[in-house]
Amino acid sequence: MACSSAQLPLMSNLKSIVNEPPEGCSANPNSNENFFGWSAMIFGPDETPWEGGISGLRLTFGDNYLEKLPHYYR
Repeated sequence: MACSSAQLPLMSNLKSIVNEPPEGCSANPNSNENFFGWSAMIFGPDETPWEGGISGLRLTFGDNYLEKLPHYYR
């Protein structure tokens, strides 16, 4: 299967997230077959009013990712 120009940077982003997980959040594709739909979680930082909280997001990337931001939903 050929990759779109948007899929290659998304695959690179996933590799970075797996190899060096960012502090305070997580993100991954919803399936191995579709790299354009992701789920993300942001964890409330310690010693803040948001401590222990989790905010979930759904992200939808378009074929023009890197030129245009993804759509996001709570």
